[in-house]
Amino acid sequence: MLQLIRRKRPSIEVNQKVFQKDFFENPFHQWINEDRYLKRTIIEFLQCFKDQDLRALMKGNKKLILTPASGLYSCAFNATEKFDFIIIFPDLLKILRCASPERGIAILLHEAGHLILKHSARNLDPLEAQLEADAFCAQRGHALALYDFLNDCPWDEEIDLRKRYIQTKLI
Repeated sequence: MLQLIRRKRPSIEVNQKVFQKDFFENPFHQWINEDRYLKRTIIEFLQCFKDQDLRALMKGNKKLILTPASGLYSCAFNATEKFDFIIIFPDLLKILRCASPERGIAILLHEAGHLILKHSARNLDPLEAQLEADAFCAQRGHALALYDFLNDCPWDEEIDLRKRYIQTKLI
């Protein structure tokens, strides 16, 4: 019986401590390590992940890379067999460095949701992908922060639909 249970275990054994150690030792994240305010927020972001999220992110020995760039807020993509990227633009970087970075964490969780849910490999309607990533963020306890962020965005039909969807997660 024990052998059957052992066989059903995930092949990747990972926990927060191992994941964070690997994440912060990555040379791509030196820029995060050099900024104590940013590092504090990134630790908070990483602690939101459930074990199954960590396994999904590390499947095939992949690495999650956060990298700064020019643009507006953020985007995520499954770049290669070795790396998944979340691009952090200057506006998001400001939010992540502030005293109350909850909105920034929510944005990162939304982007991580795109990666973990493999949106780039699935033929999803873009709005459906946004709603799934919003649900991922909400399931990790950041629905209100994401709602607040979207509430400050310029109104359009997609933003309005996403806000109504997130409201269902707040009840």
